[in-house]
Amino acid sequence: MRYRWPLLFIAVLLTVSFAPVSASTLSFTVRPQGNDSNCDFNTAANGVQNIGGDGEATYRRTRALIVQAPIDYHEGFYTLGGSNGSDRPYSLDNLGTAPEAFVGMYEQLGYDSVLLASTPHQVDRGFAAALREQLAAAPTSSFAHIWITLLPYNGRARTITVASTGERVDLLYPYHEVAIMADTSDPGRVIVLDGLVGYPYSMTLDRLAQQLRGFNKAVLVRRGDGSEAGHIAAQFASLQQPYATIRLGGAFLSAARARWGASYQQWGQVIGPPLRMWNGSETVVRQAGDFVVYEWGSQGVNLAALGIWARDNVAAAAALPPDLVPAPLQNAMRAWAVEHFGSSERFHAIYGPTISGEFWVSAQILRDQVLRGTSPQLIPDEGALIVLTERTALIWTPQYGTQMLPLGAAYYQFLRGAHEIR
Repeated sequence: MRYRWPLLFIAVLLTVSFAPVSASTLSFTVRPQGNDSNCDFNTAANGVQNIGGDGEATYRRTRALIVQAPIDYHEGFYTLGGSNGSDRPYSLDNLGTAPEAFVGMYEQLGYDSVLLASTPHQVDRGFAAALREQLAAAPTSSFAHIWITLLPYNGRARTITVASTGERVDLLYPYHEVAIMADTSDPGRVIVLDGLVGYPYSMTLDRLAQQLRGFNKAVLVRRGDGSEAGHIAAQFASLQQPYATIRLGGAFLSAARARWGASYQQWGQVIGPPLRMWNGSETVVRQAGDFVVYEWGSQGVNLAALGIWARDNVAAAAALPPDLVPAPLQNAMRAWAVEHFGSSERFHAIYGPTISGEFWVSAQILRDQVLRGTSPQLIPDEGALIVLTERTALIWTPQYGTQMLPLGAAYYQFLRGAHEIR
C-alpha cells in the first residue's frame, strides 16, 4: 500500500489529545515547516534553537551536509528532483532522513550527541521513559531528535536495493521528525517542537512510546563545555546511558560503501562513538572501527593516517630501522591485497601508499606500541615482518600468513587511555 497523506492531515493527527504548552510557564521557539519533507532539517533547527544555539544556521548547515539522494533507510531517502528535492511535497518518494543520517552530524555542529535505540516496531515505554530521564537531567541544554510514526503505518512500504552493495532495505512509511525536550512540570510528559503543528505541545510518555515504535531511535543532543577534552569525555560517558548504541551511519556509511562495496561490514564497521577533535590542521569528527578511523572534515570523509601514527609509535620505541624507505608490497602481502581487494592498486587507493618496506618488529613492540594493548590478532613470540602504508599496517608470519593490523581499535584504546576511560 502506498500512502499519500497531506501534511496538514498528519499535523492534525499528531495533535489529537496533545496539550499545548502554556506560554506563561515555558517559552519555546518553533520554526514552521512548509508542505515538504524538510522535517529533518527543521527538527535540528528547532532543537538547537531551544538549547541556546542558532536554529537558522543549523537548518542551512544540515541541508548542506546531509546528502539529498535516494540512498536507503540508514542514511536518507530523497527524490531525484535536484539538490533541493526535499522541498517537494512529502510522499513515499520523498521522505527525509532516517536516524543514522545524523550519526556525527551534531558533533559537526559543535554539540555532544549519542544515538539511543530499542527494538523497532515494538512499543517500549521504558525507552520513552529513559529518553525523558536523560532530557530532564539537563532540561535547558538538551533535546532529542526523534522519528515518530502514525497509526496505522506500513513497516515495509517499499523495499529498495542499495546499488553499491546489493543490500535490500525495507522503508517504513509514513514517518515524521520532531524535537522533544523535558516537560519539567510533569515527569510523565515531554515537550514536542514540531514545525507542522507550529507551536510546542506536551505529550505523555505512553503516547511517545507508541509514536517512537517504528524506528525506536533517537539522537540525544547536549551543549558541551566547548573543550575537546570535555566533548570526548562526554561522548565516552554517553555510552553508559540506557539504550545507547554505536552505529555506522550518515557520511561515514556513505564513505564506507564507496571504499569497500559489499565488504564494508568487514573492513569498515565502527566500534566507538563519533568524537570531535583537532587533527593538526582543522577540527574534524572521527569515528573508530577495528581497522580504520574515519575522519570527517572540510574535504568530506577520509581515513585517518593510522599507518603514520603506528610508524611514529615504533620510532618512539627505537625499533624503526634508520635506512627504511618505501617499497611496493611483495610476495604474500601483495597476494593478500589482491585476494581481498581485487588488486594491489585498489588496496592502495583505500589505504594509501606504502611508507615503509618490510622490516621485522618484535611481538612486544607490536603489542605495546602498535596495538596499544589490544591483541585480537595472532602474533607469535618471534615477532613479525611489517609493512606500513599511510593508513594501515600489514604483518606477515610463517605461522599465520598475512594479516591487517586493527589499528583503528588500537587508536581507540589509546584515546580511552588518554582520557582515563576504563
